[in-house]
Amino acid sequence: MENEELSIDTIKHLVEKVVGRYVSNRAIPVREESDVVMSVVEKFILNRSKIDRAFKGKSKITTYYIAVFNRMCCEVIRKEQKHWYTVSGHDDEVFSETNTPSFSETEKQLFIQEELKRFGFVLQTFGGEEAKIYLFVRYYYRLPVTPERVAAYCRNAPEEIYAILIEETGTNQADIFDRLARVVSLAEGKNVKGDAVRMWLHKRLDAMLNRINLNGISHHTRESLQILFEMSGL
Repeated sequence: MENEELSIDTIKHLVEKVVGRYVSNRAIPVREESDVVMSVVEKFILNRSKIDRAFKGKSKITTYYIAVFNRMCCEVIRKEQKHWYTVSGHDDEVFSETNTPSFSETEKQLFIQEELKRFGFVLQTFGGEEAKIYLFVRYYYRLPVTPERVAAYCRNAPEEIYAILIEETGTNQADIFDRLARVVSLAEGKNVKGDAVRMWLHKRLDAMLNRINLNGISHHTRESLQILFEMSGL
């Protein structure tokens, strides 16, 4: 089998590439990169027999492994992100107005949780588009996506769509929207161009900012909105 030819060094190299993408997207702190790599490699080694038995041969073994590593990274992020953000002070970048001597850590955390609740409520106001917006915006911000989020968006070809969304990509936004256009084609049966997806997504981002800033409590930008998507979980 092809997977038997993959050495541990090759596996580690693949894991480093996957984790590196999450680090570059700020989903994993730089200081945690090596620990996450070792954690994923160790978990893979312990479960390799089970993982290999689940391989259906519908794609290259490396593509299959990368999907497995992405899922493992998502599990680590889901488990550790609250601790990471607390330790790193990453939340201060988003909610700088709470960073005053008289504002206690507990009050700051409560404020952040309240902002996340408001963020969730704003997403719900988009009704039937909520799952699509959440998935597409995370991909736009180069944040990790999961098969569960793909399934929440559509039932058509979820595995193929997930494979598109975990393909390695550069910083070219045209490529990102072209891929999302392929996703729309598979999920909704619509023949759309990347530019159409870009305009649709930017309108939704603007609407989201208008709604979350409506009462004047916050003054979010697209940059701080990205952090809310990061902190909202997977």
